[in-house]
Amino acid sequence: MIEFQPHIQIELINYPPDFLPPEQPARLEFIQSIKGYAKILWENLGFISVSPQISIISPEEDHDLWGETTYYLSINGRNCPTLQIERSAARAKNMAPSVLANEIALGLFEYRSFIITAESTAQLLSLAAENYPENGWREASAKSCEQIFNRWMMLGLNMNRLLGQSFSKIVEETNQAATPLPTKLADRFVETAARSLKNYQLKAFTETATLDPFKREVQQLGQQYGTPVPSLRIETNPDIPSGFIAFQINDALLPVQSQAEDSLQFFKELLSHHLGCFQSLDLTTARLDIIAADNEPLADFFRNSDHVLDLTGVLRYLLRERIKINFSTVARGYLAINQSGADDLSPFIVFRSPVGLMSEHHGLFQVESLQLWQKADVIRTYLNREISFQFAPNNSLAVLLLDPDLEDDLRSGLTAGFSNEQQQEIIRTIWAEYRYYQNEAAAILTTMDIRAMLAEITRTAFPNLAILAYQELSPDLSIQSLARIIGD
Repeated sequence: MIEFQPHIQIELINYPPDFLPPEQPARLEFIQSIKGYAKILWENLGFISVSPQISIISPEEDHDLWGETTYYLSINGRNCPTLQIERSAARAKNMAPSVLANEIALGLFEYRSFIITAESTAQLLSLAAENYPENGWREASAKSCEQIFNRWMMLGLNMNRLLGQSFSKIVEETNQAATPLPTKLADRFVETAARSLKNYQLKAFTETATLDPFKREVQQLGQQYGTPVPSLRIETNPDIPSGFIAFQINDALLPVQSQAEDSLQFFKELLSHHLGCFQSLDLTTARLDIIAADNEPLADFFRNSDHVLDLTGVLRYLLRERIKINFSTVARGYLAINQSGADDLSPFIVFRSPVGLMSEHHGLFQVESLQLWQKADVIRTYLNREISFQFAPNNSLAVLLLDPDLEDDLRSGLTAGFSNEQQQEIIRTIWAEYRYYQNEAAAILTTMDIRAMLAEITRTAFPNLAILAYQELSPDLSIQSLARIIGD
């Protein structure tokens, strides 16, 4: 196991000076509990002796992102919207320190990949070359590996599982040169590296083994989103206080001990956000074997392992946005787009990718050069009836629309990218209108070329607000416009 001690800077922004008792011991206990959470989380992911630098930044006008004072978390200079919505400084002031620390721990879990920076990637590659000299990591491209490491963290997998495998062999299997590995193949690289992993897992640690409601929730979520989920393994742990639970997804342990009366809902929300972590290559293969048994063209197409790898990545992107999977439709849609030409797909394709969010700009569209997120977006159009029913079971969908000028501003970011501050401004603009329709609006409806980018920006800030495109909805769906979001 490599000994990696990354630099982690955690900033708690907009927390009022008196949000904790003034006694120094209580404040130190709060800071230490956050460090303890971070240490457990990242050690499980392969990083030892993590001791983040934690600072508290008092309210400033520049940080007043929501029109009211709201606190939030920043990791290595990147803001995390998980803790922002409806989390006012006044509420933070009234929270018990242990509850507040739990919420911050959830933010650290959700944004665990933020530990991967250009600096930490260089350190990891140097350690990998030293500890695994036979695996070829010395020849790896730092730029490519930063994206690969980031995706590995998003799956909640221990970094030593990746670095312990042969980089040279994986590069050979993906038929690519080692330096640099094209950005668009980062997802495929991760899937190839994860091929040998059989034990995707879901655990709960508690003082008791009686968690039947949680086991039922796992089954129900799997049915709700059309994807198998590993059985919940219950392990007793005497260190877990009475009435508290800790959860683990793959290797990533969420060191938040949720109080018993809130734990079931907390578990449901946590799991629904991470269903893609369990979409393994073996699972995709097994499901393909079932639907291709009586479909020779489909069976023949997916004999190509690259297609199975890509389909697994596409499924991850769909589940990341909590889209219910009709596996047969997704597989047939994937086959269709790979047998189509540019003219066939031009009404649906995003020609430019959102720089700084998902991938680099690749110019004009060719079917073979489509990235996984683009393929997932096209396949959503094949799922139009499923998506329509998921978000509008009564055939009526209440939405917020974007002002055309705002859509043009967002469209400009497809090539130029958005800074951290610009993304926060987009979230603030949406919140200014969405706050009045939280109980009514099921989605923001926009054009397909900016849908994926906007969904990525808003995914954790507004977890219950879908970002949909006109092309992925059933033509007979009744759409009710509640309001129009206008930029500054």
